Amino acid sequence: YPKWVSTMNSFYFGLNYYVFPKDPDMLKFMVGGEYTATSGARGGAKCFDGWTWFTAVRFHF
Repeated sequence: YPKWVSTMNSFYFGLNYYVFPKDPDMLKFMVGGEYTATSGARGGAKCFDGWTWFTAVRFHF
């Protein structure tokens, strides 16, 4: 896929689960998805349209 496109639109949604609600920075789990649509690549190159899924664990002690 090309590095440069004319337009890029994306939509992200996600959820957080706080293991310790009284101290939310201590430990949380995250999951999310993003849909991306691009167009206008130079030279007729194929553009990316599709989903990307994310998961993460964040903690601070």
